[in-house]
Amino acid sequence: MTPHQGTLLTAHEVYKFYDRKGQAKRQASAVDGVSLDVRQGESLGLVGESGSGKSTFGRMLLGLLQPTAGTISYAGIDIASQTVAERRQACAKRQMVFQDPISALNPRRTIAENIELPLLNFGWDREQRRQRVDELLRLVGLNPAHRNRYPHQFSGGQCQRVVIARAIALEPEFLFLDEPVSALDVSVQAQILNLLTDLKRNLGLTYLFVSHDLRLVRHMCDRTVVLFHGQLVEIGDSEEIYERPGHPYTRALRGAVLSVKRTAADIEVTEDDRTPNRDGRSLSAGGCRYAPFCPLKMDICTREIPRMTDLGAGHRLACHALEKADLF
Repeated sequence: MTPHQGTLLTAHEVYKFYDRKGQAKRQASAVDGVSLDVRQGESLGLVGESGSGKSTFGRMLLGLLQPTAGTISYAGIDIASQTVAERRQACAKRQMVFQDPISALNPRRTIAENIELPLLNFGWDREQRRQRVDELLRLVGLNPAHRNRYPHQFSGGQCQRVVIARAIALEPEFLFLDEPVSALDVSVQAQILNLLTDLKRNLGLTYLFVSHDLRLVRHMCDRTVVLFHGQLVEIGDSEEIYERPGHPYTRALRGAVLSVKRTAADIEVTEDDRTPNRDGRSLSAGGCRYAPFCPLKMDICTREIPRMTDLGAGHRLACHALEKADLF
């Protein structure tokens, strides 16, 4: 793992609310009081099922969305306090790799034109853009001779390489990877993950890696953050989180991963457990949002939001049943 040199990005008590359509004065909470830091040079995994607030939180860290409350600081500077010009310059340091590479690229532009858009926006001349695009194509494992081809002439994995090339065009420090391999064939996923690992090492990048797969995050990330419907429930070393998950939701996530058993004759796919919000029960209106699904639920769980408890070595979790549950 890459050695860490200090805190690059900090979120403190960040909230994001959206108005519910057709319901006066009611709001839905996408992110609910999340506080964490991203250390320079690390890969931080953000894990949770669909609707847990992972992408919303990541977009706030990039400055693409404004938090309803709370503060987000990058390199010690509060993002909200920056002028428009300062925010524009800061965008060059924080970039994003999208989940679906096909929809992330303009089908009417060539590969080179898609990659050079950030360079064009920051005033690079034509020759500088041409040289940089060729350099980027080689860096992500594509042939510069194919620069004038269109996205539909490339596979999904090749298009994701193009998206990655565009994301690193301005030499950023921080990349938000929003499930960067979930839309790709299994045979291609490992290639893209290896590319991201090499780029991180060679370019000194910091990653926020979003996924719903704890095994993948364990492989790619130094630390893991677990979100459940906007609430941070557990954070710690990725190996520790995977091998010794403390929060009941983290345990459910690990159990929900599909196990694949291969034989010479066929492939059998089984599901060990379901994700916990698929059985029709509603979320807790107050307190811990996982309470309606939790086998360890106590009365206090529906009344009060649990505070983070430090288990040592950077492993923290929020669970009222910590003492009762004999989690370790």
